[in-house]
Amino acid sequence: MIEVFGARVHNLKNVDVEIPHDSLTVITGLSGSGKSSLAFDTIFAEGQRRYLETFSAYARNFLGGLERPDVDKITGLSPVISIEQKTTNKNPRSTVGTTTEIYDYLKLLFARIGRTYSPTTGLEIRCYEVDDVVDRVLSMSDGERLVVAAPLLLKQSEGIVERILTLMEDGVNRVRSRGEVMLVEEFMRAEVDVDFRKRKFVDVQNIFHKMEQRTLTAAYKFYCGKELEDAHSAEADTQATYEVLMAQLDRYPDLQNDVAFLADFSARGQSADYAGRILYDDKGVEVFGFGKHKGRSVAAVFREEPSYYSWMMNGDFPLYTKKVITEIRLRDKNEK
Repeated sequence: MIEVFGARVHNLKNVDVEIPHDSLTVITGLSGSGKSSLAFDTIFAEGQRRYLETFSAYARNFLGGLERPDVDKITGLSPVISIEQKTTNKNPRSTVGTTTEIYDYLKLLFARIGRTYSPTTGLEIRCYEVDDVVDRVLSMSDGERLVVAAPLLLKQSEGIVERILTLMEDGVNRVRSRGEVMLVEEFMRAEVDVDFRKRKFVDVQNIFHKMEQRTLTAAYKFYCGKELEDAHSAEADTQATYEVLMAQLDRYPDLQNDVAFLADFSARGQSADYAGRILYDDKGVEVFGFGKHKGRSVAAVFREEPSYYSWMMNGDFPLYTKKVITEIRLRDKNEK
């Protein structure tokens, strides 16, 4: 509590006042009754004087001295701040904290010792050290399950199926999608077969190339009459591809709205991998779709030139392509 005894500043006549801490106190009265004299010229002046006395004598020489207000005694007085009633800042976000520059210290204080709690669970949000995680795991009951998850980041030009196959090879057997944890093997059990011999693919871009010989951006503008925004982003290209296909079916009467027909019409060769590096010939044999061995049997090339297999495995080929050529090589060795 702040206690003022015998305040005689200006028109105050030996006023004694008790002001409680941690509360909002309002001083009221008629004009000239001494409200400002008590608040500013007595309490604030004494608090400011005491604060300056904590400085060294050398510093006080530059700051100048303050006269002691005409009062017998003031107790319970902590460092004080005074803000006049006049408007000094027209910024609507201006507060007592910003005007007195205390706000910067408050931000630093909360950043250093403040604790953040989740509004959903009510639990504290903090950065856990390795030891904290280990202790938490060791404190779990027998039979209680633990899931350690990390974001799935795709490399440039890497597909989700290719990434899943890589994870399986690395020993990862579960994925978490939209809040649900599932086995990677469920991708196969759900009859999502990545064997290209059992799937038909409609190549919208190849249909366009046969008909108009342009890029996807030009195709979108030609067929749909609109500019393709965010070109080369997955979502924009997927939506544009679908709209182009619908427009092609409307534009060309010869095209049938049938997956098998469109797959045959747009096929450039049945692929054994996603990148089209390995193709199937008319007899269903895997052949190279690129390079010096284009059109030749993959198995035959690897028998004649084993270093070509090593070159592909160490080269910048998609992981699924490497998986396909490995299966071909192992199959060929087993058939001998």
